[in-house]
Amino acid sequence: GLLAGAGLALGREWLASVFRTPAQVRKATGVYCAVLPTVVPVSPGKGVSDYVLDAPYTRFTEAIRNARALLKTDQRRHGNKVIGIISAASNEGKTTVVSNLATLLNASSRERTLIIDGDLHRRTVTAELAPGAREGLLEALENPSRLKELVVKRERSGVDVLPCAVSERNPHAAELLGSAQMDKLLDVARASYDFIIVEIPPIMSVV
Repeated sequence: GLLAGAGLALGREWLASVFRTPAQVRKATGVYCAVLPTVVPVSPGKGVSDYVLDAPYTRFTEAIRNARALLKTDQRRHGNKVIGIISAASNEGKTTVVSNLATLLNASSRERTLIIDGDLHRRTVTAELAPGAREGLLEALENPSRLKELVVKRERSGVDVLPCAVSERNPHAAELLGSAQMDKLLDVARASYDFIIVEIPPIMSVV
């Protein structure tokens, strides 16, 4: 009875309509899928924002390299420069992906790369990559021509970061990210950068 019950539970689990492997995702959607392992700093106090430089031969770095290759191929075919990075919920690692993808694009291929902290709720990119910023995204939306003076350059990777230097959550975050001002800001950024990576709020928590 115990074995039959376990077999039934296992059978129901495997018959459920969920994705379990990258190959299943690719087959169903036609979209490339990579499973990224959890990363930990290579040494205490190091952080993981430049993990691809600290650990260049790891599975995580190889997955980011694959993503970079696909993005560059897509850019050659379609001219796309803007990449949105989202997650389902908070604390799933999108800031780690954002910073490492930008670092690899900028450091390995010399592609001028800009990170925009578009998560006006949590602002994790700003906290980790530009903690001392006093101006950023909101000011750039008001006057896109100020973009160059508002970005913060990362010393090691050379990546530029447009922080979101606000003290509170913004209740109009979705409207700002979908506004005509954002279109204008991205147009200005396209003229100066090869890739623009925007961190977007988690889609299950907010609009």
